Amino acid sequence: MKSEATQTRRLRWTNAVVRQCALGLGILVLVGAAAEMYVSVEHLVVSMSWVTHTREVEQTLQRVASDLTSAESSRRGYYISHDPEDLAAFERSVIGIPATIEHLRTLTSDNPHQQARLPGLQALVNDRIALLQAAVAVDSQNSIRSGDQSDLYVRGRKTIEATRQALAEMEGEEISLLAQRQATASAQARRSLLVTLGGMLLAVAFVAFAAIVGGIDRRHRDRAEHNLTRQRSMLQSVLDSLGEGVLVADRSGNIVLVNEQADRLLGIGLGPRNQTNWGTEFKLLMADGVTQYALGDLPLSLALRGQSTDNVRVLVRRPGASEGVWISVTGRPLHGEDGSAGGVIAFSDVSEQRRSELEVQSAHVRTAEALKVVERQAHDSAMLNKLVERLQSCRNLDESYKMIGPILPHLLPATSGALYVTSASRNILENVCSWGEARPGESNFATDDCWALRRGRVQATELDFELRCRHLDVGSSSPATCIPMIAHGETLGILCVVGAAREPSVHSQAPPAPHSNADQLRLSVGAAEQISLAIANLQLRDKLRSQSIRDPLTGLFNRRYMEESLVRELHRAKRKKAPLTVLMIDIDHFKRFNDTMGHEAGDALLREFGVFLREHVRVYDTPCRYGGEEFTVILPDADSEGALGRAESLREGARRISVGTQLGVPSGVTISVGLATYPDHGDNIADLVRTADAALYVAKSAGRDRVVVSDGSRVTVTA
Repeated sequence: MKSEATQTRRLRWTNAVVRQCALGLGILVLVGAAAEMYVSVEHLVVSMSWVTHTREVEQTLQRVASDLTSAESSRRGYYISHDPEDLAAFERSVIGIPATIEHLRTLTSDNPHQQARLPGLQALVNDRIALLQAAVAVDSQNSIRSGDQSDLYVRGRKTIEATRQALAEMEGEEISLLAQRQATASAQARRSLLVTLGGMLLAVAFVAFAAIVGGIDRRHRDRAEHNLTRQRSMLQSVLDSLGEGVLVADRSGNIVLVNEQADRLLGIGLGPRNQTNWGTEFKLLMADGVTQYALGDLPLSLALRGQSTDNVRVLVRRPGASEGVWISVTGRPLHGEDGSAGGVIAFSDVSEQRRSELEVQSAHVRTAEALKVVERQAHDSAMLNKLVERLQSCRNLDESYKMIGPILPHLLPATSGALYVTSASRNILENVCSWGEARPGESNFATDDCWALRRGRVQATELDFELRCRHLDVGSSSPATCIPMIAHGETLGILCVVGAAREPSVHSQAPPAPHSNADQLRLSVGAAEQISLAIANLQLRDKLRSQSIRDPLTGLFNRRYMEESLVRELHRAKRKKAPLTVLMIDIDHFKRFNDTMGHEAGDALLREFGVFLREHVRVYDTPCRYGGEEFTVILPDADSEGALGRAESLREGARRISVGTQLGVPSGVTISVGLATYPDHGDNIADLVRTADAALYVAKSAGRDRVVVSDGSRVTVTA
């Protein structure tokens, strides 16, 4: 019966799967046919639009020819009658031709062949219009000069023939394109029709097959339901007649009575059983479910000796049964006229109760395990949140690397590893932080040495069963996982984790560690994602900040940053009562240099001067591009005398700047410098910049190539 029921369920499951697959395939085919129809309609619409476009080009070409013909006719009419209306008609025809040609240029912008023909057509049309206008001018003189008329006529005929030929070529091109596009549209429509019809037929076939399978499944289901109803009826009648199991033995220990319930529970047939066979026939086990009852300790044996028992738990393992049955046994001795007559036991099935008790115990165990999992997950979440919080608070990449190293051992206990970041050259990975005792491998390696980067996904290395990355320690057999760090579509590096997770000691006070490789991989991937996002954000922040404060040509700070720095440095100078000097620098004769040598050479000179300034100022000085060829240098803690020496050094050093012979630029640059110092020449930014600029103006007026120191009302010149 069980085998038949299993086969029925398996058949029903198979039919259901086949039916669902057939329906799914039918739907997929219909969807594919609909998609194909939609794409075909889209292509048809595009083709029709191109056909319309081609028609419009043809009409425009015809309009050009018509306007030229109309102009020719009007000119001839004016030649014959000198009628002003003919002259006006001629002017109207001629004035619209340029606009028509421009419209034609716009329409054929997608056709390079037509665009190549347009200049020739336009030249021919212009020549023809010029000849017609010349002929009209001759006609307007009311005199006929046969030489002029003959010359104009010959030139006009040549121009007309050339114009007609150019128009015919362009119209032929459009007619050819129209034929191609119509042929493409027709082929697409035929293919769409075939695919749609075929798809519909195939979908109908799948649906019909699913219906047939469904009919077969319904017949099997009806038959199974009938058999099940009959079996349930029979089983119900048996269950209605059952009560507790009862077993009676005589004084000699021979079983004399067994009801159907007892037979079902004990697994023995009706009939006498010798007392000595109870242990092997019944396979009765104690409450622990393991220890077998001794024959003298059985409730029936105790009843035969005159002892009563109540609610004794016994596990009955029936012959041939895979599972035992728990019963609760109550035994009483039987007394006859001549003393003991035997014993009786009554028992009932308590398997469900026993199962409920075990389930409660199991639930307690599962609850404790779930609590451990929750604690571990809470710890993992706290560590991840802590990592995210600290990464978000970092101001630069170096600071973030110092944050990552101490947190990862707590997030991934019992592991070692390292964080590798892609270098600026994009072909080397550099170790920026590591943790644990095991050596993860090379400190720097090429991107091709890591399978995770080459495959673009997580690479788990398990001894010899997987590919092992070349950058890992060759002397180590510990399992390792390389996780690529990708953010915003850019590979930033890898997180390499070495060693498998282990269960913590029962006496350990550390937070629970992940107990499976899956947990460890999940945490590693989560940490890699957060780290990659943080690194990407910090890189983006550095890039945006650099773009906002740096001049893109020279690499120096821009004017905005100069103004912010002046506010900060002047405030600091006032607080410390220290001097602050501003240098205004101008490259002499830069405009003439730029006009003579070209903008490329001018840009090269500005770049080289920017490099020169960065290399010849102090670390805490601020070189800026003020605008054009003017530069500013902020010198904190520099008085006028010291700043004057720095300015003279810059002036002398500028003479050695070489832009490069490939641009044909001579070596040597001269500069003019204006100098103003706080508090001698001003106590605010506006005064300092103004006086320094005024000093620069004096330096340029005095012949350039010099340093001018301003004292507010006068300047001191050095050269």
